[in-house]
Amino acid sequence: MPGWLKPLLLLCCLLPATGWAEEVIEAYTVGLQVERDGYLQVVERITVQAEGEQIRRGIYRDIPTRYSLGNGLERRTPIQMLEVTRDGQGEPFHSEALGAGIRYYLGSANHELEPGRYTYQLRYRIDAQLLHREGEDELYWNATGNGWSFPIQAASVQVQLPEGARIGDVMGYTGYGGDSGSDYREERREGNRLVLRTTRVLQPGEGFTVAVDWQAGLVERPGMGQRI
Repeated sequence: MPGWLKPLLLLCCLLPATGWAEEVIEAYTVGLQVERDGYLQVVERITVQAEGEQIRRGIYRDIPTRYSLGNGLERRTPIQMLEVTRDGQGEPFHSEALGAGIRYYLGSANHELEPGRYTYQLRYRIDAQLLHREGEDELYWNATGNGWSFPIQAASVQVQLPEGARIGDVMGYTGYGGDSGSDYREERREGNRLVLRTTRVLQPGEGFTVAVDWQAGLVERPGMGQRI
C-alpha cells in the first residue's frame, strides 16, 4: 500500500466516529425520600454527553408546581431548591416561571462547555402531594419529567419511605405523557426502600413515573383548613 494512502484511510475511519457523537442523557438517577410531614426530598443525578449543540452552557430542568383541580381551582406546590452541582462542584443556576411550573437553568451564560460528559445533581424539597386513601398513602411521581429533547439511555428511581413503612403496591409507567408503558423492572425491595430501573432507552419526550403505596399513619395528613 502506498505510504500516502495510509493516513487517508485512517482519516476515513475517524470521520464517521466523530459524526456519530450525539447528545444524550446517559444516566438519570433519582432518589426520593418521603418525610413524615408529607414533603419529598429529591436528589436527581443527570449524566449527559454534551456536543455543543443543545448542551452548550448547561441544561435546564422543568418541574411542575401548579395543578388544576377543576371548577376553576388550582393547587400551587411549594418547592425549595437546596443545591445544584456539576461534577461535584457548585453550579450557578436561576429559575423562571414556565407554564404550570418552574424551569431551572443550570449553568452560566458566561461559560461554554467543552464537548464531553458531565454529571449534574439537583437536590430540592417539594410538597409531594401524596394521595391519601382509607388505610393507605401513595406517592405518585414523574421522576424524570417528559420535557427532555434528547434520549435517556437509562433511568432509575430509589424510593425511601418513612421508617416502619411496609411497601404495598408498586407500579411504573414509561412513555409519553398519559402512556402506561411498563418498560421497567423492580431491582430491589428491602424494608422501606425500593429501587426501580428502566429496561429500554426513553426517547425525547418520554419519561418514567413511579407509584408506591404503604400503610396510613406514618405521614401527616393535611387538615381541613389546609385542604380548603
